[in-house]
Amino acid sequence: MDPQRINRFGLAILGICSFLFFFLWIWLHDYASLLAGFTEFFFNLRILLIFIGGILLHEGLHGFSALIFTGGKFKKIKFGFNTEMMAPYAHCAAPVKVWQYIVMAGLPGILMGILPTVYALLTKEVWWYYFGFFFTWTAAGDMISIHALRKHPLKSYVLDHPDEMGFIILHKSG
Repeated sequence: MDPQRINRFGLAILGICSFLFFFLWIWLHDYASLLAGFTEFFFNLRILLIFIGGILLHEGLHGFSALIFTGGKFKKIKFGFNTEMMAPYAHCAAPVKVWQYIVMAGLPGILMGILPTVYALLTKEVWWYYFGFFFTWTAAGDMISIHALRKHPLKSYVLDHPDEMGFIILHKSG
């Protein structure tokens, strides 16, 4: 996938999430708590460690779901860091069905992005709001993959691209 397209999509996700999450918070709670939470959240050294740990967990969730869908073939799962994109990655070298790839791609964004944000909106926990916001944004590349797979039958087989972000459709199945 084109790195510029990924960056544009990431910015679009950031804008949409900012708009949606911001207005939902203001509607349900108030602006003052959101602003106070911002300074508490982002000007805290522990947050850097939480972000680093969260990014590792994000990739770990990809790897964990890949491990399940490949029948425990740990040797088929690799973790690394793409210096060109300045991003960590999890790579699955075994083919999986499209629906499995969608689950693998979507799991971190749902568990670490959407669910914490919903929790925050329901409980007025601003810390979880910013956590969920950040990890929804970090799932932008995963959302691109899911979006690109929408035209393929769920039972087709897909393989992570060996050299760049994205995948290869291997063949169609039933």
